[in-house]
Amino acid sequence: MSHPCRAGRPRHLVGPRILGPDDARWALDVSVGPVDGPVVAVLLLDRDQRIALATVFEGATAADAPRAVGLVLDGAAGGDVRAAVVAVYRPAGSTLPFRADREAASSMRAACDDAGVELLDVLLVAGHRWRSLADTGPWRAGG
Repeated sequence: MSHPCRAGRPRHLVGPRILGPDDARWALDVSVGPVDGPVVAVLLLDRDQRIALATVFEGATAADAPRAVGLVLDGAAGGDVRAAVVAVYRPAGSTLPFRADREAASSMRAACDDAGVELLDVLLVAGHRWRSLADTGPWRAGG
């Protein structure tokens, strides 16, 4: 449940907690809005898994996602960022993970690890369909 921000209220207590892929998809859809072309969206979460930052890179593809994550992490350095969720929107595409998606996820995980941030998930979104890479076997095995 979201609560209004009150003066003096700690920032990390504002907003919904992102507890799984469904929560992440909802938060990303609210942050991104309607998508007509390729988009990469990044959610950075604080220690309570509440949204600290949501940003969108229009025209970006899975191949661009590692650079986008690097830029966002650099900008958030020194903040209370503990985790990230990335979504790759391809409106006319498939939610099936391709080799390039897995390679991008591996690069994003390495960038997050270097920044001390846990990459919780990469979502592949095509229209109203989506897939969580965290729910796939290779993700859990670190691949």
